[in-house]
Amino acid sequence: MPLQYYSPQQLVNEIYYAVIQSKEPMTRLDICRAIKRKKSPHIIKMIDLMVKDHWLQIAIGKDRLGRTAYVYAIDRIAPPPYVDDLGQID
Repeated sequence: MPLQYYSPQQLVNEIYYAVIQSKEPMTRLDICRAIKRKKSPHIIKMIDLMVKDHWLQIAIGKDRLGRTAYVYAIDRIAPPPYVDDLGQID
């Protein structure tokens, strides 16, 4: 099966809508499952950029096994952020 290309804008939209539709904060793995993609450094980078630009809130804690857990929620309700040609979120 050939690989499907996703633009950065499509990825940001999918992440944003997955988190906004969730009734509770989501982990990175939850987000990846919701958008039907494998967890990858690229997706984590996009999530981190959305946190940096205040589209998502992050809470860092420990899971039941004592591992670091990152959970994300929506920081503001607005249309999804725009991603320019360089992959920067506006």
